[in-house]
Amino acid sequence: MKSRTTRSVKVFVLIGLSLFLVSCGASKVAKNSGSSTDLSSRANDSIAPSNFQGLVSDCNGIQTSEMRMAVASYVDSYSGEAIPEYVQMRILDLPDSFYSSSGTVLSFYRWKASAGSRYNDSTPVTLKALSLSNQYMQAIDLGQEVTATSLSSIISNAYGSSTSITVDNFFQYHYIIAVFPSADALSYTAMQMTISKSESDNNELIAAESFLIPQYYSDPNLFMSIHSLVDLQVIHPNFNLASAGYTETQYQSATQDYCQWFFIQD
Repeated sequence: MKSRTTRSVKVFVLIGLSLFLVSCGASKVAKNSGSSTDLSSRANDSIAPSNFQGLVSDCNGIQTSEMRMAVASYVDSYSGEAIPEYVQMRILDLPDSFYSSSGTVLSFYRWKASAGSRYNDSTPVTLKALSLSNQYMQAIDLGQEVTATSLSSIISNAYGSSTSITVDNFFQYHYIIAVFPSADALSYTAMQMTISKSESDNNELIAAESFLIPQYYSDPNLFMSIHSLVDLQVIHPNFNLASAGYTETQYQSATQDYCQWFFIQD
């Protein structure tokens, strides 16, 4: 593993650090009110009462021996509202094979509960990159599958030949935005980060890790009461704390470290 590190779909605006901290620091409450800032209803597999409410978390993350990444709800820098079609990610570590093999593919897939089982969307989500240092730079299209080869070409087209941005440090200087179709932006509960070999190598899986898409209920017991699929329950970041007797505020605080990963400087 190496550490390398407006609302129209046509234009992305990099959220400011102050707004992001406000977003992550606030004690947000979801009330099933239909508010555009309430994303906690993603693919509930049971009907929650109209007064169902609880604190939500804006951030999540994954950390394994080979991969480390933070994920957060995307907040519009003008309105302060979370936008369900976008999810913001900060990739900190990837397997060595992504950098050493031109055929190694990075992609993300959504999944949810359906009829008591896990349903995987077979289409990778569309990815874009936002510069951390230049908020006025237009979003960079990454496509649905990223390789070291495709990334090298993308860097050349976006920055030219005199840039210090390389494949090795690209993720250190960019946020990654996952873009969902508007029609089903709230229909999926989780995503899987996947590192695999190319189609010529039968798409052999190298590494994969799933995570809940923010926002989600901070209290794992509350989350489990509306998500009966065990596959979803066990990836809740507070799953192992379900019997700890925490308050909702304590459960929410336990997920805040993932927000700070967005500001790690390698």
